[in-house]
Amino acid sequence: MKTQERPKLLTEKLKKGSLSGDDMARELHELLHVFGSVDGVGNYREKINGAIEWADIYFSPQKSDRHGGREIVRASLLQDSGQRRK
Repeated sequence: MKTQERPKLLTEKLKKGSLSGDDMARELHELLHVFGSVDGVGNYREKINGAIEWADIYFSPQKSDRHGGREIVRASLLQDSGQRRK
């Protein structure tokens, strides 16, 4: 699988609900590592870091309740995931 395809696959798994919190965190950290040393991708790193934060909130019921509920948090997580593919 190409690196560029990984965010799309990750987003699809999240939409289907077939991804655990640990799997999501692992995948996002791997993407951050892969693109962390590439010049000119600061916005990409910012979006990955945002997605990592949203994933942490999404998979914690107490945290997601403080941010308006799981669906709102999920939408933010998907938004960051989708914007990274551009």
